[in-house]
Amino acid sequence: MLKRGTRNIPSQRRREVHTMHRRLPRAGVGFLALIALTASLLTSANAASAASDLPQGGPAELPLSTVTDVDGQVVLGANRAARSSDFTMGAPGWPFDLYMSGWTRADQHFTWTVTQPAARTYRVQSLMAAPQGQQFQLTVRSGDASGPVLSTTPVTTTMAEGRWDRRLIGDVALPAGTSSITLTRTGSLSGTASLKALEMFPSSEYSAYQADVAAARADTSAFTGTPYGLFFQYGPWGGPRSGTKKSMEQQTNDFDVPAFVEKVKATGAGYVIWSISWWTYQMSAPISSVDAILGHGDRTTQRDLIGEVASALKADNIGFHLYYHTGQDWHLGANSTDWWQKQQFPSTYPTRGWGDRATFIANWKTVIEEIGTRYGSDLDGWFFDDGNAYYGYSYLDLKQSARAGNPERMVSFNGGWNSAQITNTDDIFFGEIASNGSPWPGISAPNGSDGKIIAGPGVGEADHLMSITENNWGITGSGQQIITSAETAPQLRDRIATMNARRMPFSMNVMMWENGAWGNATQNRFEDLAALVHGGLGQLRVADTDQFITYGAGWSRNGGLARPFGNYNSDVSYATANGAEFSYTFEGTGIEIVSERHPTYGDMDVYIDGTLVQTVSAYAAGARQVKQVVFSKRDLASGTHTIRVVKRSGQYLVLDALQVLRPTVVNNHSPAIAYAGSGWSTSINRDFGNHNNDVAYTTVDNSSATFTFTGSRIGFVTEKEPSYGLIDVYIDGQFQTTVDARATSRLAMQEVFATAVTPGSHTIKLVKKSGSFMLVDGFRVTPSGTEEVSPNVEVTVDERCIAGKAYVTARVHNLEAVPVDVAITTEFGQKQFTAVAADKNVVHAFNTRATTLDPGDLTVATATDLGAGPVTGEVTVEHADLTC
Repeated sequence: MLKRGTRNIPSQRRREVHTMHRRLPRAGVGFLALIALTASLLTSANAASAASDLPQGGPAELPLSTVTDVDGQVVLGANRAARSSDFTMGAPGWPFDLYMSGWTRADQHFTWTVTQPAARTYRVQSLMAAPQGQQFQLTVRSGDASGPVLSTTPVTTTMAEGRWDRRLIGDVALPAGTSSITLTRTGSLSGTASLKALEMFPSSEYSAYQADVAAARADTSAFTGTPYGLFFQYGPWGGPRSGTKKSMEQQTNDFDVPAFVEKVKATGAGYVIWSISWWTYQMSAPISSVDAILGHGDRTTQRDLIGEVASALKADNIGFHLYYHTGQDWHLGANSTDWWQKQQFPSTYPTRGWGDRATFIANWKTVIEEIGTRYGSDLDGWFFDDGNAYYGYSYLDLKQSARAGNPERMVSFNGGWNSAQITNTDDIFFGEIASNGSPWPGISAPNGSDGKIIAGPGVGEADHLMSITENNWGITGSGQQIITSAETAPQLRDRIATMNARRMPFSMNVMMWENGAWGNATQNRFEDLAALVHGGLGQLRVADTDQFITYGAGWSRNGGLARPFGNYNSDVSYATANGAEFSYTFEGTGIEIVSERHPTYGDMDVYIDGTLVQTVSAYAAGARQVKQVVFSKRDLASGTHTIRVVKRSGQYLVLDALQVLRPTVVNNHSPAIAYAGSGWSTSINRDFGNHNNDVAYTTVDNSSATFTFTGSRIGFVTEKEPSYGLIDVYIDGQFQTTVDARATSRLAMQEVFATAVTPGSHTIKLVKKSGSFMLVDGFRVTPSGTEEVSPNVEVTVDERCIAGKAYVTARVHNLEAVPVDVAITTEFGQKQFTAVAADKNVVHAFNTRATTLDPGDLTVATATDLGAGPVTGEVTVEHADLTC
């Protein structure tokens, strides 16, 4: 257990080390500890301009109290050192960044006086921000800061733009007994420097620690491969748009999980970050450890809303992560809440960075381990705010606790949006408003990379941005308004595309009132963004390896290098015995079976919801045909269905994938809807259960709404209510039917008309015939089905100067399992490559023969045969300007 105070920590109080990292033998560590802190006064060549030293006595005393954590690390905090009095502390309250700034002169210093029972050599690194090329010196003296010099070590900053860096200084020998460590600026001074700490490891253990850090890193490829996700600071602390706030239990019990998931799906988000605590320490889940710590259950709920949300999202292949706030109550009145009082968090830590945090750490581990175990594989990651609260404790040990229930779980600690990255053990960079996603030259993951930060204190972590896209992070009471930022969907799309080129996902906040309603403009913008980024969300491809496909006896899988035919994911599942079957339950309006056609294949029976609907054949003479839609059903009622397929004949039954057709709800604000006639208006924030909480309406008979769409099925969604009337429906100008929108009570989200159409472009027109109102809530569109196939390649472009001339370099990566022909064309010439092998790259640099390069385009044409005949494709990529 970590102890911060003015004495050594007893050996029996230290935590036993988990297997993921090493415990240092007691005799070998030597326990650096503060026993006497008397800072030296460094003299200045210009005493008139030098600031006095901050004394270490009385109320201004800043003692260093440092012990080793379970990784053997020693942290010498800048705010604990004897130091010049004119330094200023960065963010001295919560979230207490705890760094010292205003370091502009050579006479300023930080000095730590320490003692240890035996001599020891330490690997020392600084957590510092300073302009590039600035010089510093680390001096070790025997005794206090007036003693003889034992060693000096130069330090030069390398990070551009004065950014924070965890800079390795080198090995420093400390003698037995008392010694002092002083850090000063030297050389030609420029700009301001800031220091958070010196971090020291026993040199003999440093390599082992770095290996432990690397071994503990999670696989983040699924996360970095997702363009964007949504971040909800939603919980019992929230409130309604107006009126009286519900109790915690009532708010939790009233939350509609299926409706929430449908909203998320409509945005195209690949994951959700959900706050289990934030403005107040209250959890919409029955977390017994919280109750035990408090001695009551007033801060948890009986319903496990968080678990239900996680399970529902995961069922739709949407990732789920939790954000966690320590419960510190600085914003509510320091130490004013029962939860924070129970943590016994030292009052000296937010301002001076020292004190006993043993109770806080123990409670944190207990709660986090229970939550992680409870949600298991449904919980993909943790985002821990207030990361400085743990600084100086073993982040590897905390990470072990955070992975309870899921050893592959990703973990991130927030060091502060304007401060240093506090640990190099993170899997994901927290990324709070991190330059709004713009790359940091020489630090951020470069274009075409694996998404990992390449330099600085976060090297090796997955890059990531978390940012506000509304007027606040979340709702914290009654009567708050949601104001959507001015950034349009196309602007968001462009920003996301820039980040995704570096495999950097973007987590965007969504404010949500206690009833689950979002801001009207926010929902509209995200739906538009989904269409721009994903090109429509109505089709879901389900791989043959999907865990929710149920296979009977006799099934096998063939994939990898053994199957170079161009199947999805280069694999198929297959059976040889007649009577072999598989089934899959889905939600949508249609489904397609993607298989192969081949002379050895035969027939299969297809059942939908227990009824045989068709016997289809996968036989075809001649060459193998891959990615073939052998069965398609597009006119199912919107809802849950089950498909069951049984082999009847032939040598093989092969499944490559299933394609589920799900209606995309197009809201009434869409520019694809043309409103004609008079009397049209929009009603927003209705709270009746409408899609996106709004409708368009008219009171004038013969007014119309015409929607142009592309798909295979269309549904008209409106309300029913006693005063509403009749509506005529036309498809492609042809009258279809008259629907009745009347009901004995108000009913929202009613699909009053639906029909299958030939896949392609169509129009639906609605004409008001009678009643007080005709409402348009939206349209459910089912996509046409299988998209056009083209060779799958990845193209990256960069610009560079060589011998004073500008060059444009193109790199093409063949992602197919078969060879692909590639032709690269620029205004500076063309280069062709024949039969680029699977998973191989080709690179060509075009010499512009000029010293300047204007922005332009580069085109890559591709051609191959995926087993069903020749296919071609074309990709156009922009290159930037350059001056050599």
